[in-house]
Amino acid sequence: MPIDQQYLIQSAETYRSSSNTEYFHGSRLRPKQKKRVYLSHAPDDFRMVQGLIALMEHAGMEMYFDWYDGTVPGLTRADRNVNIRVLIDLCDVFIVLVTGNYQNSGINGQELAYAQSMGKRIYVIPTIVGKTKFGENLAMEYAELDFEKTTMGKFVMKIRDVDRKNLWRPIFGGEGL
Repeated sequence: MPIDQQYLIQSAETYRSSSNTEYFHGSRLRPKQKKRVYLSHAPDDFRMVQGLIALMEHAGMEMYFDWYDGTVPGLTRADRNVNIRVLIDLCDVFIVLVTGNYQNSGINGQELAYAQSMGKRIYVIPTIVGKTKFGENLAMEYAELDFEKTTMGKFVMKIRDVDRKNLWRPIFGGEGL
């Protein structure tokens, strides 16, 4: 099911960049044992990416998220493409946040094609604005991720199987991604 983009933007209020680290506090040498996730998104959607990371952390996902937030000044498109290919090479999981901006930018399609050529596990997170849905076509081709709020106010991340479209299974701590 697509995630409401407004909900992602609201969730961005709880995003803390300090919690997205792959090293133990005070040490650049001891990496935490976390899966590396590359989040493919449109550059204009960085607030939704922050909300997505916050939701994943609230759901107990112990991961390190690589993503480009547009804060590297003077970076040329060619340099950015090289950097992104390196990040995709290093990632364990490739997640696509599909919005209208994503669908209109060709560069993100190149990231997806590269991840697929590298044999990465690819997951899609479709979004919705009003009645307009984005990413349903990709969700038919790749495994889809979604969130569910439990009756106790906690979040559970779940995955829809590529082959069995009616099968949703919960995932905990990133296991199974």
